[in-house]
Amino acid sequence: MGKDLYNAGTEPDKQLKDLIELSFELKTSGKSSDMILPEFSTDAVLVGVGAPTHIFLESVAKLLGTRAVIPQYAHVANAVGAVVGNVNAAIECEIVPKYTAAGIDSYDVFCGDTKENFKEYENARSYLLEHAPELARTEALRRGAKGEILTEIKTLRQGELQNDTDLFLTEKYQVMAMGKMAR
Repeated sequence: MGKDLYNAGTEPDKQLKDLIELSFELKTSGKSSDMILPEFSTDAVLVGVGAPTHIFLESVAKLLGTRAVIPQYAHVANAVGAVVGNVNAAIECEIVPKYTAAGIDSYDVFCGDTKENFKEYENARSYLLEHAPELARTEALRRGAKGEILTEIKTLRQGELQNDTDLFLTEKYQVMAMGKMAR
């Protein structure tokens, strides 16, 4: 055998990789080992899509002791997804009041990894509505969007009342950006 698990090194990832490779080598060669090896199997049926599926899926299913199903149009499934594929990004934003003994002193705006502080609620909300779409748009671009990117802001929860008082706890928003996948 090419692998010696007793001298595989001390890195757990390397040991696991070597164990999997040895198990595969033994299973495909029909050879046996004098040590205990895990049996990789599943009761799940493997369903394959994508152009190269027919090359390997049947063999993998056999090794796992199950069966493979390759739909009639599996070879073009990923192509269809690529044609209609969109990239989506969502960020959560929040306006949180800062209280003192006299009442609300200012408002913190948390959006993505940013935090800003404003004396007036209207300024905090205006800032959020102006800057949050750009943060979501930037995230969509980072994920692979190209061309026109649409944004939408949803109010998840508006200033709450606590125990029938006018205690404003938080205001939450979800900002979404969607664009076509870059090709």
